[in-house]
Amino acid sequence: MSRDEGGLNALNAWCCRGQGLNSDRLHKHSPSSISRVGVDLAKHVFQIHAVNHQESVMLTKSMSPEKFFDWCRDLPLQCVVAMESCSGAHHVARRLTAIGLRPRIIAAHHVSPYRSAGARAKNDANDAAAICEASSRPHLPACLSRPPPNKAYCCCIACAKATKRREPP
Repeated sequence: MSRDEGGLNALNAWCCRGQGLNSDRLHKHSPSSISRVGVDLAKHVFQIHAVNHQESVMLTKSMSPEKFFDWCRDLPLQCVVAMESCSGAHHVARRLTAIGLRPRIIAAHHVSPYRSAGARAKNDANDAAAICEASSRPHLPACLSRPPPNKAYCCCIACAKATKRREPP
């Protein structure tokens, strides 16, 4: 076993202690048993926190965006995939809707009260867990997913603005 594998297994065991979780079970999950996923979005890595119907943690993992979308294809239809609102959340929500999942975009100020250790322990894993927990609350409002921008409309607006700048007063 390499040093990295031993460190990862030790980290999983440490994270799972006190929660009654077996660290091996975190990576030997059945995607069909997952009912809700919290995702912390970043440019190159998505942190995932998935739970089943009994609120047991099924998976905590980070992966690239493309691997994440491939993994989402194995999730049951209508599974809730929650994410914090950010610049790329609407794009991700559109891709998840195309797969048949139910994306839920939650404002950041609604997620922060569910972070387990407060602002001191802000990291991707805690954020993903807080997003997953916040998505289980039915009273929290979710942001509406925006449609993709209409490129023809944007070009017309840009052209009109450029023409207006060139006209002499």
